[in-house]
Amino acid sequence: MTDPLHDLRQLSLLAYQRTDESRAELLQRITDVFLEAPDSYTEQQNACFGEIMEQLAFTLEWELREELACKIADEVHAPRRLVVRLANDVISVARPILEQSPVLTEGDLIQLVRQRSQEHLLAVTRRADIGVRLAAVLFDYGDDTVLESLLRNDTAEIGSDALEHAADRAKTSEPLQSALIDRRNVPKAIMLDLVESVSERLREKLLDRLTKQDKANLEEVIHDLRGKVCNGEESDAEQEIEELARSGRLNELVLLRFAKESKVPEFVLGLALLADIDAPTAWKALSDSSGTALAVVCKANNFAVKTFKQIAMSSLTGIPSEPSRIYPLVWIYGRLSRRNAQLAMSHWRETKSPPQSPPPEGEAIPAVA
Repeated sequence: MTDPLHDLRQLSLLAYQRTDESRAELLQRITDVFLEAPDSYTEQQNACFGEIMEQLAFTLEWELREELACKIADEVHAPRRLVVRLANDVISVARPILEQSPVLTEGDLIQLVRQRSQEHLLAVTRRADIGVRLAAVLFDYGDDTVLESLLRNDTAEIGSDALEHAADRAKTSEPLQSALIDRRNVPKAIMLDLVESVSERLREKLLDRLTKQDKANLEEVIHDLRGKVCNGEESDAEQEIEELARSGRLNELVLLRFAKESKVPEFVLGLALLADIDAPTAWKALSDSSGTALAVVCKANNFAVKTFKQIAMSSLTGIPSEPSRIYPLVWIYGRLSRRNAQLAMSHWRETKSPPQSPPPEGEAIPAVA
């Protein structure tokens, strides 16, 4: 009995002696034969089918390769070399492969993104299996249209660095602003940074999103803190803070990292040690909804304005996330002197009452649009 694959090889060789119409018909028949039972072939047989289809397809017009690409786009057993070559073809051929093919690896896609057109990148953004590495490369090489499409892909895993990159680009692109606002799980700090640059049309939507998100975050944080700090539980957090203090590494940047990572006990215990106050008092400063107590504690320890702003915007604080509350507070912080903050802290230690810090004399809180 003859090997059918041997016969197929002979047919492909004969095809070069015939017309384009004959080769096109031959390609269609071989593809149909393969797709009848694509999981039944050995690795060698699969490669043979791929070689034959590739030889035929790339002697014909792109319209016929487009038809082939559509047929095998979602086939998990499609010949790998053929799939990779089709993915690098003109965009009308490559599109279904780039959007759907399970044969392409993350490495294949990253290499392609670095070399192909923006239309190829746009097709990649529609995949259902985009991981953090691939997303980062798309952000590095893609234009705004590519980034918007990726942000609107709910299944794509996008890292924090890539989201910060998107936020920077969004300052001059309303489509990117809209995509960021609509995307789930974008960090609050990134959303707040958008407030100054978004259009009036988007601002109301953004503020409403921030309010709903932060209310849930804050309730969880408060519950965690009350259980772990105010009740005086011994914890690994205390050991970590003590080690940081002994080694001279406890500073504002460490506290900022704790805030970004929502490490509540570590942040409160570290702030208490730096400010020379007890943990429950540090918690009161953190949960003060006016933000004044936190501003005084941070300024007394000479925290940079940027550090204070990021802490104030974090999910750890009791400060409402609305820009109308955040930006005046940051403005006050910038004008508050360290000496006055330290005096307020001294008075606080004596009276055991929260520190208060009005705006500098002769100044008023600026309005926020």
